[in-house]
Amino acid sequence: MAYTVPTAADLTALYPAFAAVAEPTINAHIARASTQAVDTSWPEAEYGPAIIDYAAHTMALAGLEPQDETTRYARAGVTGIRSGSFSANFSDKRVAAASGGTLDATTYGQSYKRALRRVKGGPRVVPGAARADYGWCPTGILNDTRRLP
Repeated sequence: MAYTVPTAADLTALYPAFAAVAEPTINAHIARASTQAVDTSWPEAEYGPAIIDYAAHTMALAGLEPQDETTRYARAGVTGIRSGSFSANFSDKRVAAASGGTLDATTYGQSYKRALRRVKGGPRVVPGAARADYGWCPTGILNDTRRLP
């Protein structure tokens, strides 16, 4: 089965918050995600969802996701507001993520980050026999062909 780039309908089915966004705009974000963030080295089952998550993340950062006031405050890192003699509390971690535009700034980016960690993160173990003198090792050869101890 071939890798299939998701459509605007796929994105809005998964994330209805973007239903009011114009289809060409969604398709532009999907096209960017499919060339910049995800390629065919990803497993086929992860390919489409990762493109959708990254496209939704970039659209949310661009302000295309409709939000109520509480959501905007939470995304900006506001953890508390008091009215009498005004006081506001901010989460340093949340403010840093929101202002930096990192993947942690949106729930869509966090979902993409989890997929990225699953697919591309960490060491990979390949079965095979161990070799004593394979590649660089402390028993290398000096320029005059003598072996190091």
